[in-house]
Amino acid sequence: MKTLFFPALVLTAILGILLFADGWLRYSVQTASILLFLFIYGLFIQSLRPGQTPLITRYAILMQAELTQRDRHYTRGVTWAWVILLSLILLAKLWSGLFDGRWILLGHDLTDYIEVGFFLGSTALFVGELYLRRWVFPEKPPETLLQFIGKTSQVSLKDIWQFKPTK
Repeated sequence: MKTLFFPALVLTAILGILLFADGWLRYSVQTASILLFLFIYGLFIQSLRPGQTPLITRYAILMQAELTQRDRHYTRGVTWAWVILLSLILLAKLWSGLFDGRWILLGHDLTDYIEVGFFLGSTALFVGELYLRRWVFPEKPPETLLQFIGKTSQVSLKDIWQFKPTK
Protein backbone atom coordinates (compact mmCIF):
# COMPACT_ATOMS: atom_id res chain seq x y z
CA MET A 1 0.00 0.00 0.00
CA LYS A 2 2.89 2.39 0.53
CA THR A 3 3.40 2.43 -3.25
CA LEU A 4 0.10 4.34 -3.48
CA PHE A 5 1.03 7.04 -0.94
CA PHE A 6 3.17 9.26 -3.18
CA PRO A 7 0.77 9.23 -6.18
CA ALA A 8 -2.14 9.98 -3.83
CA LEU A 9 -0.21 12.87 -2.31
CA VAL A 10 0.62 14.29 -5.76
CA LEU A 11 -3.01 13.96 -6.92
CA THR A 12 -4.22 15.71 -3.77
CA ALA A 13 -1.74 18.57 -4.32
CA ILE A 14 -2.77 18.93 -7.97
CA LEU A 15 -6.44 18.89 -7.05
CA GLY A 16 -5.81 21.56 -4.41
CA ILE A 17 -4.02 23.78 -6.94
CA LEU A 18 -6.79 23.28 -9.50
CA LEU A 19 -9.45 24.26 -6.99
CA PHE A 20 -7.76 27.17 -5.22
CA ALA A 21 -5.29 28.77 -7.68
CA ASP A 22 -5.97 32.16 -9.26
CA GLY A 23 -4.68 34.19 -12.21
CA TRP A 24 -1.86 32.89 -14.39
CA LEU A 25 -1.23 29.89 -12.08
CA ARG A 26 -4.82 28.78 -12.52
CA TYR A 27 -4.61 29.23 -16.30
CA SER A 28 -1.31 27.32 -16.46
CA VAL A 29 -2.56 24.44 -14.33
CA GLN A 30 -5.84 24.22 -16.26
CA THR A 31 -3.92 24.15 -19.56
CA ALA A 32 -1.61 21.42 -18.24
CA SER A 33 -4.65 19.54 -16.96
CA ILE A 34 -6.32 19.63 -20.39
CA LEU A 35 -3.10 18.45 -22.05
CA LEU A 36 -2.77 15.61 -19.54
CA PHE A 37 -6.38 14.51 -20.13
CA LEU A 38 -5.81 14.67 -23.90
CA PHE A 39 -2.70 12.50 -23.54
CA ILE A 40 -4.47 9.89 -21.39
CA TYR A 41 -7.49 9.97 -23.72
CA GLY A 42 -5.15 9.42 -26.67
CA LEU A 43 -3.59 6.39 -24.98
CA PHE A 44 -6.99 4.80 -24.40
CA ILE A 45 -8.30 5.57 -27.91
CA GLN A 46 -5.09 4.41 -29.61
CA SER A 47 -5.28 1.12 -27.73
CA LEU A 48 -8.74 0.45 -29.21
CA ARG A 49 -7.55 0.63 -32.82
CA PRO A 50 -7.59 -2.62 -34.83
CA GLY A 51 -4.51 -4.73 -34.16
CA GLN A 52 -3.88 -3.06 -30.78
CA THR A 53 -4.48 -4.47 -27.32
CA PRO A 54 -6.93 -2.33 -25.31
CA LEU A 55 -5.38 -0.65 -22.29
CA ILE A 56 -7.48 -2.46 -19.68
CA THR A 57 -6.79 -5.77 -21.46
CA ARG A 58 -3.07 -5.02 -21.07
CA TYR A 59 -3.57 -4.54 -17.34
CA ALA A 60 -5.52 -7.79 -17.11
CA ILE A 61 -2.87 -9.73 -19.04
CA LEU A 62 -0.06 -8.31 -16.91
CA MET A 63 -2.03 -9.08 -13.74
CA GLN A 64 -3.01 -12.67 -14.55
CA ALA A 65 -1.28 -13.65 -17.83
CA GLU A 66 -3.96 -15.87 -19.44
CA LEU A 67 -7.20 -14.34 -20.71
CA THR A 68 -10.02 -16.09 -22.50
CA GLN A 69 -11.75 -14.51 -25.47
CA ARG A 70 -14.63 -13.65 -23.15
CA ASP A 71 -12.19 -11.89 -20.78
CA ARG A 72 -10.72 -9.92 -23.68
CA HIS A 73 -14.19 -8.84 -24.85
CA TYR A 74 -15.06 -7.72 -21.31
CA THR A 75 -11.82 -5.75 -20.84
CA ARG A 76 -12.34 -4.05 -24.21
CA GLY A 77 -15.73 -2.91 -22.91
CA VAL A 78 -14.14 -1.59 -19.72
CA THR A 79 -11.62 0.33 -21.86
CA TRP A 80 -14.57 1.89 -23.72
CA ALA A 81 -16.13 2.86 -20.38
CA TRP A 82 -12.93 4.73 -19.50
CA VAL A 83 -12.98 6.42 -22.91
CA ILE A 84 -16.54 7.62 -22.27
CA LEU A 85 -15.62 8.98 -18.83
CA LEU A 86 -12.53 10.73 -20.23
CA SER A 87 -14.60 12.12 -23.13
CA LEU A 88 -17.11 13.68 -20.74
CA ILE A 89 -14.36 15.20 -18.61
CA LEU A 90 -12.51 16.53 -21.67
CA LEU A 91 -15.66 18.09 -23.09
CA ALA A 92 -16.39 19.73 -19.75
CA LYS A 93 -12.83 21.04 -19.42
CA LEU A 94 -12.70 22.31 -23.00
CA TRP A 95 -16.09 23.97 -22.65
CA SER A 96 -15.10 25.72 -19.45
CA GLY A 97 -11.56 26.55 -20.63
CA LEU A 98 -12.02 27.55 -24.24
CA PHE A 99 -15.46 29.11 -24.10
CA ASP A 100 -15.42 30.30 -20.51
CA GLY A 101 -18.50 28.18 -20.01
CA ARG A 102 -19.82 27.97 -16.46
CA TRP A 103 -22.16 25.46 -14.91
CA ILE A 104 -24.29 27.07 -12.27
CA LEU A 105 -26.42 24.73 -10.18
CA LEU A 106 -28.45 26.03 -7.24
CA GLY A 107 -26.29 29.15 -7.13
CA HIS A 108 -22.97 27.27 -7.07
CA ASP A 109 -20.37 27.37 -9.84
CA LEU A 110 -19.55 23.71 -10.51
CA THR A 111 -16.93 24.46 -13.18
CA ASP A 112 -14.13 24.45 -10.61
CA TYR A 113 -15.08 20.92 -9.59
CA ILE A 114 -14.60 19.13 -12.91
CA GLU A 115 -11.51 17.38 -11.55
CA VAL A 116 -13.44 16.32 -8.46
CA GLY A 117 -15.98 14.81 -10.86
CA PHE A 118 -13.17 12.98 -12.63
CA PHE A 119 -11.81 11.54 -9.39
CA LEU A 120 -15.28 10.53 -8.21
CA GLY A 121 -16.14 9.08 -11.63
CA SER A 122 -12.85 7.19 -11.77
CA THR A 123 -13.41 5.80 -8.30
CA ALA A 124 -16.96 4.75 -9.16
CA LEU A 125 -15.78 3.13 -12.40
CA PHE A 126 -12.88 1.35 -10.69
CA VAL A 127 -14.98 0.00 -7.80
CA GLY A 128 -18.06 -0.60 -9.94
CA GLU A 129 -16.05 -2.64 -12.42
CA LEU A 130 -14.79 -4.88 -9.61
CA TYR A 131 -18.35 -5.70 -8.57
CA LEU A 132 -19.60 -5.95 -12.16
CA ARG A 133 -16.84 -8.47 -12.86
CA ARG A 134 -18.07 -10.62 -9.96
CA TRP A 135 -21.51 -10.68 -11.58
CA VAL A 136 -20.26 -11.27 -15.15
CA PHE A 137 -17.74 -13.94 -14.09
CA PRO A 138 -19.28 -15.74 -11.10
CA GLU A 139 -17.03 -18.76 -11.76
CA LYS A 140 -13.89 -16.77 -10.91
CA PRO A 141 -12.85 -16.39 -7.28
CA PRO A 142 -13.89 -12.95 -6.03
CA GLU A 143 -11.26 -10.54 -4.75
CA THR A 144 -11.64 -7.73 -2.27
CA LEU A 145 -11.21 -4.10 -3.22
CA LEU A 146 -7.86 -3.99 -1.40
CA GLN A 147 -6.64 -7.08 -3.26
CA PHE A 148 -7.72 -5.52 -6.56
CA ILE A 149 -5.99 -2.22 -5.77
CA GLY A 150 -2.86 -4.12 -4.72
CA LYS A 151 -2.77 -6.20 -7.90
CA THR A 152 -3.42 -3.16 -10.09
CA SER A 153 -0.72 -1.10 -8.38
CA GLN A 154 1.84 -3.86 -8.99
CA VAL A 155 1.55 -3.39 -12.76
CA SER A 156 4.25 -1.06 -14.01
CA LEU A 157 3.19 1.82 -16.24
CA LYS A 158 6.35 1.11 -18.24
CA ASP A 159 5.07 -2.44 -18.89
CA ILE A 160 1.71 -1.03 -20.00
CA TRP A 161 3.44 1.53 -22.24
CA GLN A 162 5.84 -1.00 -23.82
CA PHE A 163 3.27 -3.81 -24.01
CA LYS A 164 3.87 -6.25 -26.85
CA PRO A 165 1.06 -8.76 -27.42
CA THR A 166 1.98 -12.41 -27.72
CA LYS A 167 0.10 -14.30 -30.37
